[in-house]
Amino acid sequence: MAVVLFLATNAIGQEDKKTDDDKPADPDTGESTVEEKTLGLLPNPLQKYGVKFAATYIGEVLGIASGGLKQSAIYEGRLNLAVDVDLQKLIGIDKLTFHANMFLIHGDGLSRSNLQNFFVVSGIEALPSTRLYEAYFEKQWGAKQVSLKLG
Repeated sequence: MAVVLFLATNAIGQEDKKTDDDKPADPDTGESTVEEKTLGLLPNPLQKYGVKFAATYIGEVLGIASGGLKQSAIYEGRLNLAVDVDLQKLIGIDKLTFHANMFLIHGDGLSRSNLQNFFVVSGIEALPSTRLYEAYFEKQWGAKQVSLKLG
């Protein structure tokens, strides 16, 4: 009984962590990428107007010492940029928000260049490009019980 209660309490705590409406969420973890400062270093002067920015960078060095089609090492990376805008604070439209998230992917994937297979070695491996991951407006009614996303 005590184990079940502990697991339920732990699950509730994790759920609260992921539903922080004030901060953009990282698409990989679902958790906020922004604390009180943009990039953890810079002040966010537009936050008082309802505009919040987030940036996350992931870089990897991977290599093959033996096997595959070619033995070498590669570097790949992904820059994730996100913005959340509270349009109520910015221009006065009640319970309307905007969210956008984009990736800037660079580097040569180990799977594509050295293994030439479809089973990617890395979770960030993709063709080098700039991609819009998501963009939408969200309108809420009531006490956040009903919402509609368009994007």
